[in-house]
Amino acid sequence: MKWWNFFLNSFDHWVSDYAMHIKVGINPGESGNLELEKSRFHQKSRDCKGIVLRTWQNIINLATSSDKSFEKVHAKFDELCSLHNFLEPCLRGEFGDSYGLQAKAHSDELIPKLQTKTELGKIRKVFRELVHQGWIAEGAEILVEKRIANFLIRDPVPVGVKQFNWLESLNILKILTSRLDLPKRDIEKHFLNKGYTLNPRSLHSGGNPKDEIHSKMVNEILNRAGF
Repeated sequence: MKWWNFFLNSFDHWVSDYAMHIKVGINPGESGNLELEKSRFHQKSRDCKGIVLRTWQNIINLATSSDKSFEKVHAKFDELCSLHNFLEPCLRGEFGDSYGLQAKAHSDELIPKLQTKTELGKIRKVFRELVHQGWIAEGAEILVEKRIANFLIRDPVPVGVKQFNWLESLNILKILTSRLDLPKRDIEKHFLNKGYTLNPRSLHSGGNPKDEIHSKMVNEILNRAGF
């Protein structure tokens, strides 16, 4: 636990240092030479970014050690991204859409496909529209038959098939899965949340002030897909 606190606190420190550097910006008064101060500013920016990325790399190298460590890293990540706009694109540019926090694979068991009475052709059209709107990552419509089934027999998902990567509000996903008759109890095995593990409790939460707006948004998606 001491090591986790050390790495996360170090990451917090260096991100804050980088943010302060960006906020202060270029100060020509330091030397009276604008070009010199620009050069110093950009060099310090590169140094700060390098330290932030190296610290994050150390964190993700340890992030697969336990579920508890994953939760701590995600909590710190969400906290700092809400404070510093530069952090999310900075980490995504270096580590990809999952920020280096790939969801742990369920390698010890075969995962059954999601069972639904809704026609797969209709679901595929809906997912194609979701991709078009940017609510789910590209290629989702191709994965439909590999992860969803109409029959009652528990057919497993083929090994190596990617998960759906949900990019919008989880409240929208909750409403959508209900409309498509997809069982919420199994959603976390098939969907990622912006590149990393989806918390199933988020799909079982109570009322949301945006429920009515999100419901109308889902209706529009279904209408566009000819549902």
